[in-house]
Amino acid sequence: MLPFLLLLAFVPQPFFDLGPPPPPFPAGAIDGFRLVQSLPIGIGQVFFVDKVVSVLLVVLGIAICTPIGAVVGLLGCAMYLLAGLLLGAKPDQLYTGLWGYNAAITATAIGGVFYTPNRLSISIGLICAFLASIASILLAPIFSLLKLPVLSVPFAIVTIGCFLILQRSLPSLVPVVLHTVASPEEHRQRFRVAKETIASFRQQLKAALEGQQRNILFEQATPAIKGDLRYIFDAIDRDRSGFLSTQELATHLHQAGKVLSEGELTYLFNCMDKDGSGAIDFEEFGELMLRHRRLMSRYTEFITYFLPIDVDADDSISMQEMNTALASLREPPLSKDEITFLQEQTGGQPLTWNRFIEVLLLT
Repeated sequence: MLPFLLLLAFVPQPFFDLGPPPPPFPAGAIDGFRLVQSLPIGIGQVFFVDKVVSVLLVVLGIAICTPIGAVVGLLGCAMYLLAGLLLGAKPDQLYTGLWGYNAAITATAIGGVFYTPNRLSISIGLICAFLASIASILLAPIFSLLKLPVLSVPFAIVTIGCFLILQRSLPSLVPVVLHTVASPEEHRQRFRVAKETIASFRQQLKAALEGQQRNILFEQATPAIKGDLRYIFDAIDRDRSGFLSTQELATHLHQAGKVLSEGELTYLFNCMDKDGSGAIDFEEFGELMLRHRRLMSRYTEFITYFLPIDVDADDSISMQEMNTALASLREPPLSKDEITFLQEQTGGQPLTWNRFIEVLLLT
């Protein structure tokens, strides 16, 4: 918007006179075939292309890079055609996709680039594409009087307005942090990783509240993986008792360069000792190792999804922020018992990112 306003203020208007418009299509009723043919042209107009073959190559290139982006962009163009038909736009405008590019980039921005693509974000993106189409059609005559192009002004107005509205009215639709913006497919993958991790955590939390000891990952592990875990366990179990003591755990952590205070060591040991026997058996050890391996293998995707959750940027996650994150993953909010349990796990301290990871691993 700012560059456009600067152009409007300082660049002579005749500079934008690009010559006579293309010859109009014959007057008459809307041609359904041409209307369907014009559907992808709105995307082509983003790259100043309106010939069918060139447009198809552009759409194919986008589809190869991001299939979701291509589909959402085409749906945005469909919203432009719908808006044009409802507002009685001229056939020339519809067939050439003259203003359809605003609808295409608006739908893609909301439905996959700045928000994780899902049914809700794509639906909102299509509504915004419809509004951007209406804005394009209504602003075109006004800007033509000033001999100025509309460019992407409708996209900027509608998209920024959508951001502001969603931030206040629908915080559970979590935006993508700007410096982590990637393809819609990458955003979708982050969502899946976060959902699987949190769903598993809720199962662990439920089992802990019910006093059950569940070593789900260990029970599902193959004999080869259990063999590797046994090798590591035996290396730490110096007295060959079949259990790990606090001293053995401390010695191993010291050798690995991890020096913990007595309180931190006691907390870690008690969390690993699920049955409260005073020693860590092989299954308890194996479960923690497998949880750690699973989380670290997808750590970047998980943390990247959760970055916008800390709305107040205080480096901790409040219960309200946690419930917002759960809502974005289509998970129910935390119950009173779950909140109480988490507060006990953290000793009443704020749930920082490091403590959050600890809770995920040790619950």
